[in-house]
Amino acid sequence: MWAKLLVTLSVALMIGGLVLPVLSGAEPRGPVVGVSALSADNGPTPQEAEYPVWHSAMFRMGFSCFVGFVVAFALRVFLKIAVLAAGFMALLLFGLQHAGLVEVKWNLIAERYDTVWAWGSGQVESMTAFVNGALPSAGAAAVGMFAGLRRRA
Repeated sequence: MWAKLLVTLSVALMIGGLVLPVLSGAEPRGPVVGVSALSADNGPTPQEAEYPVWHSAMFRMGFSCFVGFVVAFALRVFLKIAVLAAGFMALLLFGLQHAGLVEVKWNLIAERYDTVWAWGSGQVESMTAFVNGALPSAGAAAVGMFAGLRRRA
């Protein structure tokens, strides 16, 4: 229930961040996303101070949370399917070896597993770095990922 509420809230924040500037008639001037509205010398310039920065912050928070939820949900589904397929494959190998139809070289499988595990660990680290760098709000993305990975009760 709370995960649905969180996703609904993130979508509402995204929509609000897009719609509120249009309804208020504010036009974005100066830096909008990712850059502070403060100038280097003595505070915000008059043009930059007129733009309500919280509209873009609302959108970024909602977007980050929603993307985090979607990525984690897809990852959870993929992992379930991968574990199920690996289990069936292992049962098939055990059954064929027990029946004497095939000879399984378990040492070679262990070596290949270690190689694939090392490659996969590097890919997960690079994906994590990309997601943290690409999403504007890592905190909201982490909340969304927690909700997406959490098992439903």
